[in-house]
Amino acid sequence: MLGKERRPRNPIHRLKIPCTNPPQYEHHSKKMAEIARNYHKSLQNEHIDPDISPEEYNTRLNEILDKIPKNQ
Repeated sequence: MLGKERRPRNPIHRLKIPCTNPPQYEHHSKKMAEIARNYHKSLQNEHIDPDISPEEYNTRLNEILDKIPKNQ
């Protein structure tokens, strides 16, 4: 550790709260982490139909996976 260069960290001092007008910012790190978690969770669930059956979901998933070339 003595010979290793210590690089400075890039802390995030504030995070914009989504859907606020005028923009509001969160400064508390735990609340910032919660905002980021909720944002990424909503991105993952954005185009998922909650009314689709598991069989239909698997069929659609396999159709999409079949379109990926085998060499990838």
